[in-house]
Amino acid sequence: MKKQKTKGITLIALVITIIVLLILAGVSIASLNKENEILSKAKHSKETTIRAELKEKLILSMQELQIEKKAKALLDDVTQQWLDQTIKNCECTLIEDSSINGKKVKMKKDGVVATFIIDRKLNITELEYDGNIEFSYKILQKNGINANLLITIRDKENGIKKVELPDREAMIYNGKKEEIEINYVVQLGVEYKIKITSENGEERKEIILVMPEIEVTEPIIATTTTGTTSIPDFSQIMGTPLYINFNATLGETECKIENKEDKKSIPYEITQNGVYTFIVIGMINGQTITKEVNVNVNKFKIQGGYVQYDAGDWTESEIEELKEKSQYEGYGFTFSGFTFKGNSQRTSEIETGTILTSRNDSLDDKSKSFSGWKILSVRFKNDEDGNEIKNSDGSSRIYVDSLAHAGYPEYYLHWDGDNSFTDEFVLSGGTRMLEYQNGKQGRNLEMYQDSYFSSRHAIKNIHFFGIEDAKNPDGSVKIPMQIDLSAPSIFWLATAYYNGYFGLNAWHPNNPTSWYGEGASRAFGVKPIVSLTENVYIYSGNGTKEDPYILQVE
Repeated sequence: MKKQKTKGITLIALVITIIVLLILAGVSIASLNKENEILSKAKHSKETTIRAELKEKLILSMQELQIEKKAKALLDDVTQQWLDQTIKNCECTLIEDSSINGKKVKMKKDGVVATFIIDRKLNITELEYDGNIEFSYKILQKNGINANLLITIRDKENGIKKVELPDREAMIYNGKKEEIEINYVVQLGVEYKIKITSENGEERKEIILVMPEIEVTEPIIATTTTGTTSIPDFSQIMGTPLYINFNATLGETECKIENKEDKKSIPYEITQNGVYTFIVIGMINGQTITKEVNVNVNKFKIQGGYVQYDAGDWTESEIEELKEKSQYEGYGFTFSGFTFKGNSQRTSEIETGTILTSRNDSLDDKSKSFSGWKILSVRFKNDEDGNEIKNSDGSSRIYVDSLAHAGYPEYYLHWDGDNSFTDEFVLSGGTRMLEYQNGKQGRNLEMYQDSYFSSRHAIKNIHFFGIEDAKNPDGSVKIPMQIDLSAPSIFWLATAYYNGYFGLNAWHPNNPTSWYGEGASRAFGVKPIVSLTENVYIYSGNGTKEDPYILQVE
């Protein structure tokens, strides 16, 4: 009797079949996941587009309301009736919420809901989350590359069911309605995803990202590279080398610091006022962090700095007028030191520079020329709100009250024994005419006007340097020695130093405590002072002869 064969599959075939099925299943699952990811992205993209469309509708409606109200629309004009009339093709609901400083508008289209806040200035902002779950956090401390946070969570209506944080097990709260505080440590520059679930199933997802910040110490501006305290403002003569120095750290790492313009590192040498910008660069967790640091320098003296001001040249008619007045003759004075261009009788003196033709120039002891004007006094101004007025670069705007001639443009040779009253009168322009009757005429100082400032009505007055320009109410010298009004010798004051004494006195720039009376047997000169209106300020320049301050009129 023959045995009948039983048909079936072997164990090996079964194993191979199972493996094939697993591979196919894996491919199918991967395809499904990919499809789900694509669908998810498409859904998110659609939601983003619709939310942007809804916000644009609300913004356009608000613009139309402003036009209708002639730019005087108020928050009270935003009503449900107005929303229904102006916004079409979507559902709009106005929500009055006393907890916010404004009104809430909920808009819905194609299943997408967006919520917006309209504040009292009619600015529109979108709420990313509009549920009952409250979430916030604050940074308690930064420690190196980490930050200690205090997270605050609450759902006062439904209560919190659980909170899920990275690197922690889910925290269960069983519907707790009281405020929940969680201490949590995060790494700077790293995202942490948080999920909060209420007892009713509502979810809120948040991302915590604490970016590292560059910490900068207070800049030190000193006379040495190792100075530890800053010198006072306006304490240094223009051109003196000073050094800017400060430290910067990112986490526990020192940062690189370099000047934005020339890439030089600190300590950074400077010789003039201004705003200096530095780029600070640090690395943390593979990220490069940069920060701009502006250092405002006002350490150099503004008073005494050279300024661009052009009083022009002497004219022949002006010289003749001065001669006709005979102010320099008969009283021990010799008309000296200046003339007009093209004076053929004094050609050699003009060519050798021992006599001047410009009202901006002067001679120092009849041997060398000295040109230019200097700032005598400055001030700062505040706006209507009491804030100091700044330039566009953030530096303090410096307003100039008065200018002084850098030298003395008119020379007199004065000998002992002359009438002091007459001396003072010659130089004061007749300001004390009633004190003496000598028939001499006063001086016209309009010749010292700069055409730019004159045309803009920025010149208040012009007068000769008097004691009121150099003396404080208590009698002390107002002008610091470092101003150096040059030439470096004594010059005449138009008004007397001592009360009740009308004799001529002169102030010696090289010794600010010394006051000289009349009777010095040498060359003296006078200094014109230009007082400016309150709207003249320093626009550019560094106050040196090579780069004088440029003034502008507001």
